[in-house]
Amino acid sequence: MILELTQAVDRVAQAIDPNELAFLAMTSKLEFPFRDRLAYALALAMPNDERIAREWNRCDLAWLSGSAPRLLVELKACYSFDLVSQPEIYFGHLRRDLLKARILAGPGPACFAVLMATTLAVPSLRLFTTPSSTRVGSTRRSPNLELLNTSELGP
Repeated sequence: MILELTQAVDRVAQAIDPNELAFLAMTSKLEFPFRDRLAYALALAMPNDERIAREWNRCDLAWLSGSAPRLLVELKACYSFDLVSQPEIYFGHLRRDLLKARILAGPGPACFAVLMATTLAVPSLRLFTTPSSTRVGSTRRSPNLELLNTSELGP
């Protein structure tokens, strides 16, 4: 399951235009459009008798076989400067979400969290480019994806 999830996240990251990602990060709750694209990418990788559900029992994404979850994914978005100044807030959210997912899933299915950290790249200390430009901002995507598995949380 981790391979399918990692590949789906990579497909979404490569398919989305960086300017669109920057615009979404600046104007919306980024996890919603990312979640929807991730749901689609996962659906492409699954057998026909299984399905992806968004907001399944208040879990962001669930890969279901019948009504039983095989994989649960929680997503969080933040700005990288918030991670530096208040890491306990975001990692606390992730921990609570993963524990909630683990309780929902029971002992079998895998539960993961995807943390999307937006880094504002501000050339010449300007938040936006000039109006004549087609670019609205810029985000930098890390080539490395780190998934936090509930087995790493301890008892």
